[in-house]
Amino acid sequence: MRNFSFALAAAALILASAPNNAALAQGSSGERIDKVSNQRLAGSAFASLTGLSYQQCERRCLADPQCKALEHVRGGGTPGKSTSRCRLFSSFGAAQASQGSDIGYKRSTVAKSKVAPPVVKSAPPVARSEPKVTSVPPPPPTSIQQRKILVPPPPVPAPGGPAMEQERRGPAVEEGARRQSSERATQSTREMERRAAAQESARREAAERAAQSERATRRVGSPPGSSPKPDLPVGSAAPAPTEWDVVPVFFGTDRSRRDQAKRIAYGSDRGHKLEVGRALVTVPKAHQVPNVERPWALKIPYTSIILYQEAEDPKKHFTIQELRALSKEDLLALVRDRLRGSRSFQDQALVFVHGYNNGFDDALYRTAQIAYDLKWSAASTPSTSRRSPRTIWP
Repeated sequence: MRNFSFALAAAALILASAPNNAALAQGSSGERIDKVSNQRLAGSAFASLTGLSYQQCERRCLADPQCKALEHVRGGGTPGKSTSRCRLFSSFGAAQASQGSDIGYKRSTVAKSKVAPPVVKSAPPVARSEPKVTSVPPPPPTSIQQRKILVPPPPVPAPGGPAMEQERRGPAVEEGARRQSSERATQSTREMERRAAAQESARREAAERAAQSERATRRVGSPPGSSPKPDLPVGSAAPAPTEWDVVPVFFGTDRSRRDQAKRIAYGSDRGHKLEVGRALVTVPKAHQVPNVERPWALKIPYTSIILYQEAEDPKKHFTIQELRALSKEDLLALVRDRLRGSRSFQDQALVFVHGYNNGFDDALYRTAQIAYDLKWSAASTPSTSRRSPRTIWP
């Protein structure tokens, strides 16, 4: 009997509390929560509460105006200890499947009225009478308007006026400007030609003076009262002209130049430019074909160290009497004069291309020796390139 009474009391308590719970779930503002099981929301929650059931999480969302959706993560921890979590969202992303959580969306419970709005009948349109418009003739023109109408248009300029005169003058002015420009260009060209002719005349005079000097040197080099030997290089001035001859050698080199106290010299490095000139090489009368007589020297084997060297003597050795650099024009003038004075080898030149690792002076000596032994009376030129045996002078 007691059990039955207790059951009746519990049922009455449940029935009494049901309307209150429904009102809390629905909310006082006419809003409700639509539950979706086994889903979770994407996004960041503005509130996260632990230890709440789903119904308590719904009440929290309905009570908070900022809440638009909820996510309830069901507890699955140790028995007796709740690990559920309630997350409230003001904005959220798409829902995704999840076996451990449920979601709910806040909805409005106010249903839209299905009663059609009353139809308001419009009154029939009232016909309006439009006033009749009668055409009124325009007023007669006044005296001022008549005077404006009677004013004649401005006169058209007759052909041949200032504009036409300006058009006629245009081509004439342009033609005059072109003529002046052409005359200035012609004067500039003539001035350049005059300067070039003056420079060419100066070069010719310098070449003539050099040729005269060389011819004077030849005459001094020959014994008095004797003519130069045929087919032999012409000698130059010397203290004892009967004991050696002088062979002129023209050179072109790209070696680096070194200025010494007595004369210029060229080393073994490249100078990155072409220099031309003439050397006067002495050949002793006691020369033996095909030797190049030079002072003997005592050197350390396999080195360039000289312990002792004999002094140069033009009576016994090949020596360089003169070595000077020339401009291209002066060199060509001397070469032409040398070719004109040639007897056996007219309009010919001997170009000697030496081998690898030769000194500049050695190339001059060897060129003079070849020309002297061949009785070469024309021009002779050594190639004095540093690395490769090539002809660098035409």
